[in-house]
Amino acid sequence: MRKLLSLIFSLKKPKVKPLNQLSVISYQLSVISYQLSVISYQLSVISYQLSRWVELNIR
Repeated sequence: MRKLLSLIFSLKKPKVKPLNQLSVISYQLSVISYQLSVISYQLSVISYQLSRWVELNIR
């Protein structure tokens, strides 16, 4: 998972002409939304692990 994240964050901007500025922006937005989905997935995993840990410790 960490390798995946570092791979995502190390993505370089494609070299394009000013005409393609919009496509660059949309590309960056898609990368950001992908990063956010990865983060939300990690958060759900963490919350699940926390709930399991709490469950085990309460007993």
